Amino acid sequence: MGGVVAVVAAQRARLVREIARHLRQAKAFSRETAAPVRPDRRMGQQALRSMVQDGSVVSAGGDLYWLDERAYVSARKRRQVRAMVILLVAAVVVAAMILSTHTLRNGG
Repeated sequence: MGGVVAVVAAQRARLVREIARHLRQAKAFSRETAAPVRPDRRMGQQALRSMVQDGSVVSAGGDLYWLDERAYVSARKRRQVRAMVILLVAAVVVAAMILSTHTLRNGG
């Protein structure tokens, strides 16, 4: 189960980077220079929607969008911090499970 979640998270992160790269290459940094973004798969559409929600991508109407670079960097940092917290919590849970198993085996 955890492996599937990791694969999906990595895929989504790749799609977010691809959308940002596409907008950078199109020099879409304002409403006037907005470029079309048309993700063909559901996960790509979800990635675009989440980028619009966090403000890193701004809709200029229709399928035209532009990249707010400052908001993108900020959102990326938040995602990285969230990922580190999740990994830390997972490591603590695994350590606690190992410790409790060791304690039970040794009659503790």
